Amino acid sequence: PHYHGRGHSRLANVLHRFYGPLAARLLQRADRVICVSDSEREALERRYPAVGAKTSVISNGVDIPRPAEPWPGADEVVLAVCRLEPYKGVQRLIEAALELPPGWRVVVVGDGSQRRELEALVRDRHAPVTFTGQLGAADRDRWYASAAVVVSMSEREAFGLTVGEA
Repeated sequence: PHYHGRGHSRLANVLHRFYGPLAARLLQRADRVICVSDSEREALERRYPAVGAKTSVISNGVDIPRPAEPWPGADEVVLAVCRLEPYKGVQRLIEAALELPPGWRVVVVGDGSQRRELEALVRDRHAPVTFTGQLGAADRDRWYASAAVVVSMSEREAFGLTVGEA
């Protein structure tokens, strides 16, 4: 599992109270602990200092997207590929979209528990934001090929996979 130091919901934060002692025991018994980034390693070692000598970093692999044809007319796109959960920061991206020059828009690829709330915010603010929902790899890669900018607004990530894909 990736280590973020805390959960991304109230329930996950409650579960972390039980996870902490269990994780300490598991980490103490482990011969090696592999993290996917330096930031994950640092967060883990801050919480569990005894694990420091056991940690190594091996970054996640990233599938290199196949060359894809950009979507027609999608020259001025800011792209975010993420789950629609509060810690992913899409609400901040919607607010930032209001400052885009005319003709620019934000495309958000992904789905999650916050989708209805975010769509309502887009309607209320008249923000130039489109939600595509979950897409297959071919369509997602077309958005990567179309985007002028790819962003991640997440508060925390063990490894920013979508930035690596971009």
